[in-house]
Amino acid sequence: MEIKEVINKPVNELGVGKEFINGCERMGFKTLKDILVLTPKQLISKDGFNYNWLGDLVKYLSGNGLLHYLQPLPGREKEDVSSL
Repeated sequence: MEIKEVINKPVNELGVGKEFINGCERMGFKTLKDILVLTPKQLISKDGFNYNWLGDLVKYLSGNGLLHYLQPLPGREKEDVSSL
């Protein structure tokens, strides 16, 4: 599956846990793209955010080779997913 397809897929169709889905609903996220257009600082400040949810997000992104879209490696710019 292409990156564009994955990040635009509804969160409840990603094969993630119910707690992660509920957290996304509380924060108004329908897709990974809704999450990835924000900086980590913006995510942390969202009403409904918690670190268990962030751990689930990092686990999913890491397991699918997408973690760099959330937090770039030192010295690199955050990749823009808004056009995907």
